[in-house]
Amino acid sequence: ILGIGENGAAEDVKELFRDLNDTDEGVVKCTLRSISKVLGRDAEDIYWQCLQDARPVVMRAAYQCISKNEITYGAKQVYELFLSTESQLLREKLAYQMLREKSWDRLPYVLKLYWHEEEYIREILHRGLERRSMYATVLEEEAEQIRAILHDKTYRIPEELQKKIEFDLRF
Repeated sequence: ILGIGENGAAEDVKELFRDLNDTDEGVVKCTLRSISKVLGRDAEDIYWQCLQDARPVVMRAAYQCISKNEITYGAKQVYELFLSTESQLLREKLAYQMLREKSWDRLPYVLKLYWHEEEYIREILHRGLERRSMYATVLEEEAEQIRAILHDKTYRIPEELQKKIEFDLRF
């Protein structure tokens, strides 16, 4: 399996797809690594599917492929999976993935999760609030959505953070 990843071509990867369903998590992990070496970003759907695998080894391997290939899925898709999963490990990986999404796209979703019950997840997400791109443009409707979340009492966003984000939105 690893040999195909090291020396194979895109047409050789088809041989590996059947191994993604193997019951041995080590086989699936190696398969993902080989697919990543050959296909890179072109296999983003496979990584997303395997990220949702119940087996932690497979989930971690899929996240490594996503990270290595610098793949983003969109903050909304990441947020929706975050809310729907029971897996603490997957929530952690999705929190890190959220930080890799475009800063202004992720902001509404990170704000909604500001007081997430898991402290570790909260700490990860709070890092995303401090890093906002000053060179990106924000559409007016996106800015209004962010402002609505900022001032919604449900999310209990601290006033100091509200002021910082409002300042950035103005410029």
